[in-house]
Amino acid sequence: MTKLLKFPSIASFVLGLSFFAMQSSLAQGDWRAERELGMRLEIAKNFPIALVHFKKALGAVPVDKKDESANLRVQLQCQIATCYLRQEQRLKALPYIDDLLVAVATLRAKDAIKADTDMYLVALLDECESNHASVAKTSWKEWQEYNMLSQRICEVALPAMLTPRRYADNARCFLAARDQPGALKYLNAYMKTLSPSNPHYLDMQLKQAALQNFLNQPAMLRDLSVRLAKTKSPAEFACLVGAAQTWATDYDNADKTLSSAYEKLKKQMKLSNVDGINLLSTHLENSLDCGRWAEAESLARKCLALNPPERIRNRCLSSLSVSLARQGKAKEAVRVNTQKRSSTYSFIEDEERDATAETLKRRAGMK
Repeated sequence: MTKLLKFPSIASFVLGLSFFAMQSSLAQGDWRAERELGMRLEIAKNFPIALVHFKKALGAVPVDKKDESANLRVQLQCQIATCYLRQEQRLKALPYIDDLLVAVATLRAKDAIKADTDMYLVALLDECESNHASVAKTSWKEWQEYNMLSQRICEVALPAMLTPRRYADNARCFLAARDQPGALKYLNAYMKTLSPSNPHYLDMQLKQAALQNFLNQPAMLRDLSVRLAKTKSPAEFACLVGAAQTWATDYDNADKTLSSAYEKLKKQMKLSNVDGINLLSTHLENSLDCGRWAEAESLARKCLALNPPERIRNRCLSSLSVSLARQGKAKEAVRVNTQKRSSTYSFIEDEERDATAETLKRRAGMK
């Protein structure tokens, strides 16, 4: 009799397991289908409806302690946050980013981050940074909450991407919001951690010095200028300092630094073609950055007249096209933009040019 009583219990247990497995299979199918719909809608830029499906997918993902499930939840949270950011709904994205960073920290400690999870994290980081320009126009509260978001993502999820350039970009986010003291405080803290042996140390030092100078603290830039004048040519010195002043949004001083060096070398008849190209192209960046479009057009044309290397030439053409468009010269801007050449096979053109020059030289010698 006891054996007969046990049989229904075992049967119920087996049936229960089968039902649970079936439910798990259905749930897995549900999140896959919802995620696929969300991705299709995201590609079609229908972000509000994509969000609905991504959230359903997140709700259907198994809540367990497996690394695979944790990776999947992080990926979906990245997709949800990215959709919010693409609609500039930054404050709605923040809770998802906070949650995913906690999960990522755990996965990173176990070395369990999947390659495709990293891919979604990089996409989220790119979206955060593409929002920076518009963030400067938002409320101060939103600015404070959002400004360091990309750095937090890097620190927790993508430490290899915390480069000096990224710190410089982050500091410039403060400048976009006209918070120069905040930018300097951020940069000063970072410079304490950067090794003097780092190849970017001088560039970062110059940015720090230019920003201090802009805030009426000239000592550091003055000391750096004395040192650089001993090791750099006048044109190199002016380009380094001028570029740093442009970064610090000290446009007037950048203009003086670069134009005075150009005019002085020209007057002394010491302005080489290379120095002219470098000074003009650096000055051009300053004019573009502060929106002096007529001045940018003039500088781009002067630089192009010196026949610069292809990389600088293409950049000058792009700058010229932008400055023309900003002045309402749309047709000319389009025509200029089509003059850019791809540098993919430029080495072939260079070899052909050298070969032609050599052939002409030999022919002249045979006469």
